Amino acid sequence: LMDFLSLSQVEKGMIQNKPETFNLLRFIEDIIEETKTATTTHSIEFIHKGEKQDVCLDKKLLKICITNLIGNAIKYSPSGKRILIKTEQKSDLNNLSISIQDEGIGIPENDKPHIFEQFFRAKNADTFQGTGLGLNIIKKLTIMMRGEIGFTSQINKGSVFYLKFSGC
Repeated sequence: LMDFLSLSQVEKGMIQNKPETFNLLRFIEDIIEETKTATTTHSIEFIHKGEKQDVCLDKKLLKICITNLIGNAIKYSPSGKRILIKTEQKSDLNNLSISIQDEGIGIPENDKPHIFEQFFRAKNADTFQGTGLGLNIIKKLTIMMRGEIGFTSQINKGSVFYLKFSGC
């Protein structure tokens, strides 16, 4: 239901991009702490590369994106597997990449071109709950924040979803 509401709000222009400067490390660590209450079966690791820690993005929209990607990583990975979150920030606020890596089921080659489409679900995800809207919403929110989303994936080895931003 939340996916449907979010999609409707995005499409009606009810959600706006409101960038602000905040500490990325604290932000990610807070999301990890919240996520740990939802899973005790996966380990979540976080690595930050770069000297800068402040970013200029919409905190609310970024949280939706990262929380959803971590949730997918947990959902599609067997118990006991690791979820790795990496952030890398170059010399200023305007060059940030965030990746979420899992050791899950992966995405079949034939499904990869469609993974961000509304209501699309990969063929190997049939036994998992979902609406097929999450990645579509994340893509729209990422674009709204002037960013891009992509992924790499191998069947039975896992996926890495990454977000790249240029900042304010």
